[in-house]
Amino acid sequence: MPAKGRYFLNGGAEGPDQTALYEKYRLTSQHGPLLLTLLLVAVTACVALIVITFICGDPSRHQTVLGMAFFTLAVFVALYVLVYVECLIRRWLRALALLIWVCLMMLGYTLVFDSWMKAAPIWAQVPFLLFIVFVVYTLLPFSMQGAIVAGVISSISHLLVLGALKEAFTKPSIQVGLQLLANAVIFLCGNLTGAFHKHQMQDASRELFTYTVKCIQIRRKLRIEKRQQVWMPPPPGARAWPCPALPGPMPCVLSLCTSDAH
Repeated sequence: MPAKGRYFLNGGAEGPDQTALYEKYRLTSQHGPLLLTLLLVAVTACVALIVITFICGDPSRHQTVLGMAFFTLAVFVALYVLVYVECLIRRWLRALALLIWVCLMMLGYTLVFDSWMKAAPIWAQVPFLLFIVFVVYTLLPFSMQGAIVAGVISSISHLLVLGALKEAFTKPSIQVGLQLLANAVIFLCGNLTGAFHKHQMQDASRELFTYTVKCIQIRRKLRIEKRQQVWMPPPPGARAWPCPALPGPMPCVLSLCTSDAH
């Protein structure tokens, strides 16, 4: 039996409460597949970054990027294997999500510093940080409060790093200030959109879980009542007649068969 069905059928009056049952449902039906999808995307991105670095230009000039790309690639591959065999997904779910978020942030800041050292436009790394913000709200198994904290930290820290690299705090510039303001608006919209999406998905998931549990409970109740009606023994001292409506020598309720016998 699938894991979801096992959790539903085992959750009765003697089993875990609805909250624990709902957490198990989210763990098996949502968090696991989403984490595998995210790790697969991250592994693909790291491999593409390594290949592009080797193909375009001299790899010795991008040693920091290559080192961080290989490090995050090894971490993501190891986590993918562990999540796939369900070694870390139960007890270390929050720590696993935090580790993935930290690795993505480290890779993003490495790309920013590498662009700054090569005198390249550092604003080009803004889409990658916006991608991290969306990942926090949609793919990582954070709570709503945890996702908001991670999204705000990602946005503010990125703005501070960009401002420090562009010397916006020591040598204020209108152009740099407007660019930072535009990035702040982009990150604010990204956080609001991600929070709204997460809220909608949580409500839909909860409603689906509640509806499914009610359907299973009603089905089990009807099955139990049907068994009680079919297997109801006759009253003491009464003669049980075979019921022609049921196969085999199964005795039925006396009130259902006495009329046929007479």
